[in-house]
Amino acid sequence: MAVSTTTFNERLRRIEAERARAKGRILLHVGGEEIAVRSLAEIAPEICAEKPRRFGAVKVVLAFALGALAVALAVALKVRFMPVSVEQALSFGEGQTVVMLALGAGLSFVLTFAFGLRGGAAMTGQMLGVVLAVSALHNLAFWAPGAAEMLFTKDWVEVQRVSAVPDSLIFRGVVYTL
Repeated sequence: MAVSTTTFNERLRRIEAERARAKGRILLHVGGEEIAVRSLAEIAPEICAEKPRRFGAVKVVLAFALGALAVALAVALKVRFMPVSVEQALSFGEGQTVVMLALGAGLSFVLTFAFGLRGGAAMTGQMLGVVLAVSALHNLAFWAPGAAEMLFTKDWVEVQRVSAVPDSLIFRGVVYTL
């Protein structure tokens, strides 16, 4: 076993010089040998080149629509499989909004994943669609009661007509009239 006579600072200088020499390259140490490996950018620059983003705004709008559609679908499934009377629905209060946000967000994540919409902008559009649909879906009971009865149930339309204000957004108990 050999005893090293170099100081710590000398070893640091040697490491820094080696790092400067190998800048931009990938070095593998195999046993006692050092092998220089070319980077993927050198081998195939077309693979590493950043691809232009296409249809960015269309993806955001589609994610927004899928978020709103997911809330409508979640509400339709909920009122079909778990019917509630008007009195019970009016007693739920704030908890109903949280449940609809959770169900809508969960279903919209599944839908956007199925359609391949990934990324921060698409997720933002999706969440905005969910929040807007949760706060504005009750307007369907006023604007198109027949279609709302077919999509949801007659009881749901009645609950919305009793508990909500037409042409408004309702979020966390605060009513914003349009």
